[in-house]
Amino acid sequence: VKTKIINIRKIITWNPELNSLDVFLNKEILVENNIIIGIKDSFNENCNVVDAEECILTPGFIDSHTHPIFIGNRSNEFQMRLNGNSYEDIKNAGGGILSSIKSLRNASIDQLYEYSLNNIKPFINYGTTTLEAKSGYGLSVKDEIKSLQVIKKINDELSIDIIPTFLGAHAVPEEYKTDDYVNIICKEMIPQIAEEKLAIFCDVFC
Repeated sequence: VKTKIINIRKIITWNPELNSLDVFLNKEILVENNIIIGIKDSFNENCNVVDAEECILTPGFIDSHTHPIFIGNRSNEFQMRLNGNSYEDIKNAGGGILSSIKSLRNASIDQLYEYSLNNIKPFINYGTTTLEAKSGYGLSVKDEIKSLQVIKKINDELSIDIIPTFLGAHAVPEEYKTDDYVNIICKEMIPQIAEEKLAIFCDVFC
């Protein structure tokens, strides 16, 4: 079944031959089986019609770096930064990554799913079609796997394509020395995550 999109204010797309943007005004788009098969002034096709209501049409956005899997927020830290506090000051006051770790560890997988789902839905509303999503606020075998399982569940349910990234090396949790934690990442986390096929990429923050 074909569908034409009408009443488009602008169509903005990429022209690989010219290595620049193409902008089309007052055009219609014809789609068949989710593939754009034509752009022109009008189509006399007997097909479904979608009214774009004077919107601008662009390719889907790709967000290549996000941290949507968390519970709560650290908005109070913005004020601390505005007051001249360094990230190290915030960390020493109990904020930063370590604050997010405590919240995520205390959450059930269902609580984390619901909160993270609400974090990701706005991306869709603003035109993102592919999203890289990192773990990294669990920093234990159980909680990193929990985070990646949440990413997988959300990816299975939403129309957006979510690319899962394991970021176990986001920080060193308080209960470990650096070498001990690196060993856990290498010998426990990565093998289990690979076996369950929960991540495509592995990231390190340093």
